[in-house]
Amino acid sequence: NKYRVDRNNKRHVPCGMNSIIYLGDNLSEAKRRFQQTLTGFDWWSKVDNNYGVILSEWNGTDYKILDCKGNI
Repeated sequence: NKYRVDRNNKRHVPCGMNSIIYLGDNLSEAKRRFQQTLTGFDWWSKVDNNYGVILSEWNGTDYKILDCKGNI
């Protein structure tokens, strides 16, 4: 799983699974899901303006953030 899109309230990739919006190998799909996902919702889709969205890529060791949006 090379790409992942997460909701998070910090500028790092979460280690849990509740935050994941997309997890897979298709960069186009990851970007599409990143663009479509609204900010301001927590991991359980409850309104929280402290949460944003992160797009990241696996580099062989860990996930590196490619893009983020929202209040993070």
